[in-house]
Amino acid sequence: MSTIIKNALILTMEESAPVKQGDIVIENGRFAQVGGMAQVKDGDEVIEAGHHVAMPGFVNAHAHSPMTLLRGVGDDLPLDRWLTEAIFPLEANLQDGDCYWGTMAAAAEMIAGGTVLFLEMYQAADEIAKATAESGMRGLITRGVAFRAEDEAAAMGRIKRLE
Repeated sequence: MSTIIKNALILTMEESAPVKQGDIVIENGRFAQVGGMAQVKDGDEVIEAGHHVAMPGFVNAHAHSPMTLLRGVGDDLPLDRWLTEAIFPLEANLQDGDCYWGTMAAAAEMIAGGTVLFLEMYQAADEIAKATAESGMRGLITRGVAFRAEDEAAAMGRIKRLE
């Protein structure tokens, strides 16, 4: 069984034909055809695009997903004060489970907005990886490499664990 998206305006990202009208065929979770007119077979799922735009998914190249839990905190502060007075004190109290749930919330937002891949750099990378896998998102997850001097020994221990 295939999924066929009919009558889409396809943003191809090709210089010679950036937009084309046509169908998209998905077989076994992979694009089998982009453009042209697809042959519908019995059992195929057909989605009528109604001339809506179909385009590649977005990539979030800089994410701190658990920080969705801190949204709105200190919004009126300049960056240096926002970090030192609002964010750093709250982050010091974040538990691994908080990072899991913050990532789940961020994943829901990214999926709703068309993001298909994100690059994550934050604490509790194991919990972030777990949430990413459970959400169905694709993520490149690394540990944050910027840390404050008082956290240096703990941060280096976490980094060494990756080696």
